[in-house]
Amino acid sequence: MLLNSAGLGAAFLAVMEFLPFVAILIAMNVELTYDLILLPGLLKEIAKKEARWSKLLNDIKLPIIGVDSKGIVNYVNPYFLSLTGFTYNEVLGKRWIDNFIPEGNRQHFKEVRRRISSVLVQCEH
Repeated sequence: MLLNSAGLGAAFLAVMEFLPFVAILIAMNVELTYDLILLPGLLKEIAKKEARWSKLLNDIKLPIIGVDSKGIVNYVNPYFLSLTGFTYNEVLGKRWIDNFIPEGNRQHFKEVRRRISSVLVQCEH
């Protein structure tokens, strides 16, 4: 069935009404395609940087202890282990202050940790 001129005009207006949405979908598709093209290179770059930092932390002759926001040890470097005689299993997953700081110094370390945490929270906002 052929559209008469009034029907053609209405169809044209209906298509024009959705054109901005079509343009947005096309733009999103182009952006997603671009991201997917770039993603492998970005992942390689991230892996390279992570490997460099990991090597630095593992090779440096300074004790390094990683503690999460709850005070749980999530990383120690080999140098720390060689200095202390601890194994990974004896340290990882433990509360740093409660298990490795002498009792007389714990309150001071808890206060320092609280101050550092409050500064980090302020930096996030």
